[in-house]
Amino acid sequence: MLGYRSKNANKFFRRLDVEMLKEAEVSGKASRRRIRKLPRIPIPSTFKKAPKNLPVDFYDPEWFNQLAPGQKRLIADVKQVAFLPNAAQSLLPVHHPDEQLGDTLFAGKYLDVILEAYDLSEDDGGEFEGDGEEDFDNSDISIDLEKESEGSTSEEESDCFSEGDYGDLYDDEKEDTNK
Repeated sequence: MLGYRSKNANKFFRRLDVEMLKEAEVSGKASRRRIRKLPRIPIPSTFKKAPKNLPVDFYDPEWFNQLAPGQKRLIADVKQVAFLPNAAQSLLPVHHPDEQLGDTLFAGKYLDVILEAYDLSEDDGGEFEGDGEEDFDNSDISIDLEKESEGSTSEEESDCFSEGDYGDLYDDEKEDTNK
């Protein structure tokens, strides 16, 4: 679980995983794709540094609103939107009409609605020092991409959702994306 990534962004990436899996099955090509299953109980990621200059709706509003004003300016592109308000409607066989819009028109249509969840007011508090980057040493972390899932447990017994499924992990009252 990436604390800085919005639930709507997570929904989009899970939809993308499903579509990539379908494409691999249809094409019949051998895939070296790693199976990605979400744990039923979220586990915080060890990677804490958020990427910069992504559209504002990529970032979790609660996480974003806790940043200092200077960090907010450095982290997000607050003039762009990347996802439909309900990303579960993305990448479906019958495309959502707004998926065809260009970046400017898409942002024009959804930016004001999305920005309601983000606090972009300027505080007159002290001057911001630093750029929000912290040094993390991830050299002791290793991920075995070839490892098969342990045992052959049924989905009901598993600690993880089936591939492409996210259950209700990204659904809550705080972030209502069905506007």
